[in-house]
Amino acid sequence: MTDINFGMLAFAVSQIWKRRDRWLMANALANMLEKQFSDFDRERFIAECRPTEGQDELRRLGKPGEEYSSILP
Repeated sequence: MTDINFGMLAFAVSQIWKRRDRWLMANALANMLEKQFSDFDRERFIAECRPTEGQDELRRLGKPGEEYSSILP
């Protein structure tokens, strides 16, 4: 896959209306893509999915395996 393909996936995820669902989908895709592609940039992909409205919150969310309860309703 190319950066364009990753970008198209990220754009599709960014269109998910509910923030919680958007974050969960971004993280699930990132987990799969990270395993398949050694050049995959997880942080860039998740940022392009726009799981949150602000960069401060994006930094607070953490990485896979960490607690996500802070963003879930």
